[in-house]
Amino acid sequence: MSHSASNKQQALHMHSGGTVRDVTLSLLRQAGMTTIFGNPGSTELPFFSEFPGDFRYVLGLQESVVVGMADGFAQATRNPAMVNLHSAAGVGHALGNIFTAFKNQTPACHHRGPASAVDPALRAIPIRRTRNRIPAPIHHMGD
Repeated sequence: MSHSASNKQQALHMHSGGTVRDVTLSLLRQAGMTTIFGNPGSTELPFFSEFPGDFRYVLGLQESVVVGMADGFAQATRNPAMVNLHSAAGVGHALGNIFTAFKNQTPACHHRGPASAVDPALRAIPIRRTRNRIPAPIHHMGD
């Protein structure tokens, strides 16, 4: 077993018994990322059921604004920012500011709701990369 596989197995064992939501909140708490910026949609709402009191959610009215707020927060506090976006459309709206935050080297984690829950046509296409070719969409898992 590789070292990384062993670490993953240990991490899963540490968090066994909890839901993905529980594990996510625990990891965010451990990383000091208790302020979340977002514009949630219906697919993300279950995450907010019984939202923990030690977390703060900063609501924005549009995804690019949310990423901009998180970018500024991370730069001002020198702490990573957590961004919660609504599915594929939310990520699409936010891409310009995600790119800006990337160029600013802003420490941030961007989470989006499941695109498949909204529309199967919105699923992201995995990209493969080789050294000598432009990245191309993968049409079959064996490619």
